[in-house]
Amino acid sequence: MNLTEKNEYNLIISPEIQSDLEKRFIFFEDIEKVVAHSKITGQRFFNSEDSSYLANLRIDNVTYWVRYKEQEDGMQIITVYSHRMEIVKE
Repeated sequence: MNLTEKNEYNLIISPEIQSDLEKRFIFFEDIEKVVAHSKITGQRFFNSEDSSYLANLRIDNVTYWVRYKEQEDGMQIITVYSHRMEIVKE
């Protein structure tokens, strides 16, 4: 999918972030899953200093983290990263 196309949450991804995603082999669909999961479940962290959210989701053996801001025209993606460490809650 072209990152400038419309999607369910209208993710807004800058060219710099898009370049980072390509270098890290992070797919648009995975970012969309993280944002959707955070919106549906409410499982996300809120940063009151800049009104951004940080959400994570484990897909297969990779955990994805997405920091984003909700805007009138969609979700502005600020940062995305992934790792293979499993987070276990007590």
